[in-house]
Amino acid sequence: VIKYKFRSDDPFCTEGSTLGKPCMEFDSMNRRLSLYPAGPKARGSRELNPWAVAGRHYEVGVEAGAFTDAITTGEALTNSMQAAAFFLTVMDDEDGPVLLSSSLQNGTIITPPMTSVLLTFSETVQAGDGSLAITSWAESAESPRLNLPSGVTTISSTGSVVVLTFDAAVQAGEGSFGLYSTVDATEPVAEIPVSDVSFVGNNIMFSLGGILAELVADQPKYFVRSSSKTAIRSAHDGREINSPIDTASQTSTYFKAEDSPMRLVHTTVDDFLCMPSVLPDIVLSWNEEITNVSGSMKIVSLHDCGYVEANGDCSSYPVWSLFAGTDDNADIKVELLPNRSYQAILRTGSLPSHKPGSSTIPLRSGKLYKLVVEESLFEDEPVWVTTYYPNTTTSTTPTTTVTTSTISFTTTTSRTSSTETTSFAEPNLSNMSFYDDEADDNVSASRYGVRRLSAIDSMGERRLWGEMIAVSNLVMIGSPRFALSIPVCEVVFDQTNGSLVRIYPHLGGIEGPRGYQLSVAERAITDSLGNRLSPGFSVSWALEHNPPRFDPESCTPPRGSVASLTENLVLSFTETVQAGQGFIQLWKVEDQEGRVPD
Repeated sequence: VIKYKFRSDDPFCTEGSTLGKPCMEFDSMNRRLSLYPAGPKARGSRELNPWAVAGRHYEVGVEAGAFTDAITTGEALTNSMQAAAFFLTVMDDEDGPVLLSSSLQNGTIITPPMTSVLLTFSETVQAGDGSLAITSWAESAESPRLNLPSGVTTISSTGSVVVLTFDAAVQAGEGSFGLYSTVDATEPVAEIPVSDVSFVGNNIMFSLGGILAELVADQPKYFVRSSSKTAIRSAHDGREINSPIDTASQTSTYFKAEDSPMRLVHTTVDDFLCMPSVLPDIVLSWNEEITNVSGSMKIVSLHDCGYVEANGDCSSYPVWSLFAGTDDNADIKVELLPNRSYQAILRTGSLPSHKPGSSTIPLRSGKLYKLVVEESLFEDEPVWVTTYYPNTTTSTTPTTTVTTSTISFTTTTSRTSSTETTSFAEPNLSNMSFYDDEADDNVSASRYGVRRLSAIDSMGERRLWGEMIAVSNLVMIGSPRFALSIPVCEVVFDQTNGSLVRIYPHLGGIEGPRGYQLSVAERAITDSLGNRLSPGFSVSWALEHNPPRFDPESCTPPRGSVASLTENLVLSFTETVQAGQGFIQLWKVEDQEGRVPD
C-alpha cells in the first residue's frame, strides 16, 4: 500500500506549499533531496509533521527516470537514474543530538586569523531557534588598570552617576568606593558599597543621587578611591587589582557637577561578538539617572544591513518599526532596573511573534542588523532654561560683555551655547552690568512667569534703555537617538555530512588580548525530528596575550659565524609575525656607542 507519493510537479517546501501536504526540498548543491511526507510544521521550518508510526517498517521506492544528472544538450545525452529502493524501521526517538567534538577546546589560546569553529554531532542536525551566540570581553595579561582621560570629567549634578573605565573587563570584589573632595581628602563625601555598584564590560558605575547638587557650590571637584584593592577583580580570572583605585593619583582624573546631556555608556549588545538570531532583552546603561520613561511611546526600528563580512549598507527600509514604552499597548516594553535608575531594559526578547527576531521568525544567519531607538525615550532630570528678550531679538541669555551700542548674548539650546551680538538703538551702554528686577530668595517661584531686567552703568545708575523680558522654561532634554549594531552569528550546516556545523566568528580587525565564549543553548540545534541538544554547551578561547619574541639561535647566518658578502640575513621569531611600525637597523660591531648605523 502506497502511503505517500511524491511527483516531480509536487511543490517545493520553500515555494509556499500547503501545510500538511507532501513537499520536497533540494539542498544548495542539488545533491540531497529532503522529503516531507506530511509537510513541515510551519512555513520555513525544517521540522516535519509526524508521518510514520513507531514500530512499523517502510520502503522508500524511487522509479526509474525520477532524477537525471545536470542539464545536457539533447534528450539522448541525459543520464537517468535507475530504479532504487531502501528500507527503514521507525522507532521512537526522544534523544537529542550530542556534541562529539569541537575544533576549539576550552582554554585554547589562538593567534589570528581564525576562520571558523567546527562542531561534530552524534547525528544529522538542523537549525533550531538560533539561540547560539559568541560573547567577547577585553582581557589583560596583568590585572585591570584604570583607563580614564586626565583632567576634569563632568557629571550631572542632579542624577549623578560616576563611570570608571578599565583596560579589561571587571567584576565585583569586596569593599567600597569613596567620593573625595579636592579641598578635604581626609574623609569621603559619600561612600558606596560594592553591592550598590554596577559592573558592565570594562566599566563600573554607581549613582550619587543628589549629593553633588548639595555640595557643588563649595566643593567643585572630586575624585574616587576604593577602600582596598579587593574591591575590583578581573572578570577573566578573578585576580584583584594591583593597588586600590585612586583616580587623582593614578590618572589625574577629577569629577565636576555640571549639566551635561545623557550619554549611553554600555549596552549588553556590546558584550557580543555575534548575537543569536532570536533577539534577547537589551540592558542600556546611561551616564546619569533616568527619571522616567517617555509618556508618549517612541519608535524602535530594525534595519537589515546585508551580510556581516560585506559591511552592508543600513539605509534600507526598516524590517519593522515598533512602539516602545511602559504602556500596556507597547510592542516593546521598557523598564527601569530597581535600585539602578541609570539602567533600563528594552524587552526585545519578547517581540510580537510575527516579527523577525522573535522565536517564530529568527533573524537570518550571518546578517548585520541595526536597532535604531528614537530620541527622548528616556527622560533625565529637567533643566531650567531662562530666555531673554531685549527689545525684539531672539531668545538669548545675557553675558556681562557690553560694547558701544551693542550687547553680546549667549543663546541657550539643549544645553549647548553659542554667542551672538545684538545692536541697541539707545545711547552708549558701555561698562554696564545686568540686574534682575524681580529676583528673590524663592528661586523656584521666580522661575515662573515674566521678569524684567535692566542695565546698571559703572556709576550705579540704572538705565532703563537696556530693559529685557525674561521667561524661564522647564526643558526636558532626554536621551539622544541611538543605533545598536546587531551582527547575527553565521552558522552553516554541512550539506554533505549532516552531523557537521561550522560557525564563522568574523573576528575582522579585532585586536587582543580578548576572551571569547561560544554558547549553544539546547534549543539552538535539533535533530531531524526536532529533538533538542542534550545538553547545551559552551566553549571558551582567547586571542594570544604574549607578543612575539626574537629567537637569535634560529637566525641565519648562525650567531658567531662568518657570513658571505651575498648571504641574506634571516631573522627568526617565536611565532608568525607581520609588519608593524618603525625600521630595522644594521650596526657595526666596532661602533660600541651605537651612534652610526650602516
